[in-house]
Amino acid sequence: PAADDAKLQSLAIDSESVAIIRSLSKVEGLAALRVGYAVASSGITSAISGNLPFAGGLYISPLALEGAAAAVSGAAAASHRADVLHFYQSEQQWFRQQVANLGFPCAPSPCPFFRTRLPGEVVRRAKKAGGAVQSFNYPSRNSTSMVDAVFLVTDRATNLLTIEAVRDAVEAETKAQSLPDWMPMPLRSMLDSRA
Repeated sequence: PAADDAKLQSLAIDSESVAIIRSLSKVEGLAALRVGYAVASSGITSAISGNLPFAGGLYISPLALEGAAAAVSGAAAASHRADVLHFYQSEQQWFRQQVANLGFPCAPSPCPFFRTRLPGEVVRRAKKAGGAVQSFNYPSRNSTSMVDAVFLVTDRATNLLTIEAVRDAVEAETKAQSLPDWMPMPLRSMLDSRA
């Protein structure tokens, strides 16, 4: 990862089309401080700061800056970062299994999110119910019923809410249509057993 970070930073500094924008919220445990950083060329940096509220001159308290410095370079920083990354990896594995149990295979990701394909109406209903799932489209895919979707991996309670929202959305879609073609067999079986 360190070599990849160095390559990305070099690309961001030398390119007018790449910027790295990172938050210290999750991995560094600074969600309440709203602190992050950007690495980019001077042209992109000027464009970003020129479009920020107060022309980029937002006040950041000395306490927030000290907290950010301690989180990034303090004695426990590396250990804490490893613990947080382990949490997200294991939580994502659990979360992907829950989605797969509904009949939707998932692709693992090194990020705090993962990808699958879901029926478009299921994504719409699950999002409306508060699920942390978002659809996106690959230009090469032309399916009218199935869409690429990303699940955000957060804490267990929120992940459970998302699973429940997807399960409820699938059930609602099933009631709206009589067992649609896209429905995977494990889910068909589960719904048949509830009837």
